Amino acid sequence: MQELLNLAAMQRLKPALFETGQTVITTHLDNWANENLPKALLDRDLWAVILVNAHTRGVGWDEELPDDDAELNRLALQPGKRGRIMSVYTVAGEKIWVITEWDRSATTLLFPDDY
Repeated sequence: MQELLNLAAMQRLKPALFETGQTVITTHLDNWANENLPKALLDRDLWAVILVNAHTRGVGWDEELPDDDAELNRLALQPGKRGRIMSVYTVAGEKIWVITEWDRSATTLLFPDDY
């Protein structure tokens, strides 16, 4: 779970870049989290809060995303532009996607195979 602690530390240094709307976790990912993450991270879905906060601050965009997806994220933040924003994080050896819709109405946490 060191990955989550590192993300939590990095996000304190940056302001949020965008709104997320309603946050949703797929059932598959939620079940996995409940079976694999420490109890302290499950309280109030702290693990998901850490990932969404990192996502809204651009933490990890240059590390885990392909260059073209990271660039699309940056373009989506420009005034007058709209586009979905995506982050990828590795937690306990599993890739987790965080995707905010183009209109910022919702953010979904999911495994790639849930897409």
